[in-house]
Amino acid sequence: MESEIVDEFEYRGHFCVVVKMEIDGTFHNGYVEIPKPKRRELTSKRMSKHQWDVTYHRFSKYNLPQELTYSDMGIARAYEDKYFIGFDTNHLYNYDHRETQTQEYAKKELKKLVDALIDCKAIE
Repeated sequence: MESEIVDEFEYRGHFCVVVKMEIDGTFHNGYVEIPKPKRRELTSKRMSKHQWDVTYHRFSKYNLPQELTYSDMGIARAYEDKYFIGFDTNHLYNYDHRETQTQEYAKKELKKLVDALIDCKAIE
């Protein structure tokens, strides 16, 4: 599995990252950093102080643009001191709709995710 950070940007004051993945084809994942003060509220501790799970039901009443499939410290062997939640585009739907696996699509969906997280007051 090859991964490469292909875009880093700030949107509405939140650090976002797009990662290109090479696993039986190419697809892109999107991640948004969750600030330290919000980490405990949005996650539950599991296994060790460095491994966390997003409390997915916390977001179930909100229409998030993507299903959250990632929550942990660091991404793509980088940013080990930052906590991220994010999504991937490596699902059956995405394979049937290849336009949903592009870097541009991941960036657009990341912005929607930040908007939704701000709207539901998960982040400020």
